[in-house]
Amino acid sequence: MDRKTIALGALSVCVIVAAVLYSQNKQQPTTSAETQTQKEFKLPEIATHKDKNSCWTVIDGGVYDITPFISLHAGGESAILKLCGADGSESFNRKHAGVTYALKKLGTFRIGVLME
Repeated sequence: MDRKTIALGALSVCVIVAAVLYSQNKQQPTTSAETQTQKEFKLPEIATHKDKNSCWTVIDGGVYDITPFISLHAGGESAILKLCGADGSESFNRKHAGVTYALKKLGTFRIGVLME
């Protein structure tokens, strides 16, 4: 083997390893240290954000302002509006559990955590 082939092989391995590590890092759950630095909300405050103008929901302990997503949801606005001002965990997980795209998209709307 010549040096060019070896270098190309080594570079390929590095790229694959980096991609795997990046992917694993993105899918790890939030640690308690990360949770402590996020804004905390109580359910009564979340309940005031219950319509098309301001739609917050709780999903698995995270608080999300999904207002900008209402008109973009493939399942229609009504599916999202049902979650506004409430805990939408059951509904979200029933439709989207394990769906990487949905989880990543949801993460872009996270504004904090639920404080019980």
